[in-house]
Amino acid sequence: MKTIGTSKFIALTLVLLALLVVSLTPDAAAEPEAFFDTSGFIYVRYNSNRVFRPQPSDKAESYTMIDAGTALRVRPVAGTDYAETYYNGQIGYVKHVNFKTADASELGRLERGEIYVHTQTQLLSSANGGAELATIPANTLLLLHESVAGMYKVDYADEGMTGYVSANDTWAFPTSAVKYYLFADKAHHMLFVCEANADGTRGKTIVRRVPTSFGKYTTPSIPGKYTITSRERWHYFSPSYAPFVIKYIGAKYLHGPLYKDTDEDTLSGKKTNVIGQDVTGGCLRMAYEDALWIYYNCAEGTTLQIVTSSTLK
Repeated sequence: MKTIGTSKFIALTLVLLALLVVSLTPDAAAEPEAFFDTSGFIYVRYNSNRVFRPQPSDKAESYTMIDAGTALRVRPVAGTDYAETYYNGQIGYVKHVNFKTADASELGRLERGEIYVHTQTQLLSSANGGAELATIPANTLLLLHESVAGMYKVDYADEGMTGYVSANDTWAFPTSAVKYYLFADKAHHMLFVCEANADGTRGKTIVRRVPTSFGKYTTPSIPGKYTITSRERWHYFSPSYAPFVIKYIGAKYLHGPLYKDTDEDTLSGKKTNVIGQDVTGGCLRMAYEDALWIYYNCAEGTTLQIVTSSTLK
């Protein structure tokens, strides 16, 4: 019977100890690149204090804010609307409504830190306001450095300046990149998101069907063609607030359901039950997820056509 020499025994022991240490190392210590080796990119679309959670549950007791524009790798958690991710040295969970899957072009801009302003805005000297350094025209490309309290620190290369702009005025693509055409059928209480043709007219492909509330008899949603001109993360409709608000004319908007405050936890159940009825002051009201999708996918310049009735299905 052969025996193992002392040196070989020591070497084998060290190998076994190394394997034991590796097996006892928690997953949270794994490198992000290795941990998410086969997963896809997402990026956070807006600041929220309830983005990163320790469990895939709405009842999670603690949360961590992840700034808008942060790139993460994720893998979905089966049977939930959460995805597992690695952030700031920890494994946690993010909910689908807080992020958007990045396509190749958007991810490239994100990794390079490129953003656009979708409306004319002011370049300020500090995140708290400060002096106005310059006026930045809509569709101007900026280089993003960091997010600070709802403001983005950016390089404005056209004027060789560095300053701060409101995060609400920025976008992942230029507003001239109109991809969709919104077609609203009042009789069937449905908003159809269609692909736009190269000339801006409505294409044949329907991308999304959105159950929608329209204006009541005394404040109707007037049929016609309109153009999206601006947007707000929250808008006050006395005495309520609505998220993902897009103006199409005057004080008429597309938006999500009504809340008591600018907090997703203050939704009134009655406000969602009336979606699909004529109950608004002329606005087009829809579910939270639909309003979010339109807010982040339909750029300024997108056409909204409201019709009394149609055969579109």
